[in-house]
Amino acid sequence: PFDASEQTDSDDDGVGDNTDAFPEDPEETADSDGDGVGDNADLYPNDVTKSSDEAEEDSENALPSIGILASFSMVLLAMIPARVRD
Repeated sequence: PFDASEQTDSDDDGVGDNTDAFPEDPEETADSDGDGVGDNADLYPNDVTKSSDEAEEDSENALPSIGILASFSMVLLAMIPARVRD
């Protein structure tokens, strides 16, 4: 560890296990908002009410609505007489 008062750095990220919020994850050392998602992976590292997991869920929930809109558009196009479309 970079800090002489630390004895062990399990993930070898330079931050000792005593101060490392994720001592087994070399990609994460801090969780500023305490939501269990490390600051590097958290899109909202200072907002305990939001995390990257929530953002991924939001984007996954948005995808089905795009499919619904595409289907609705196809139905509308099918309702227009061919001579008007051409």
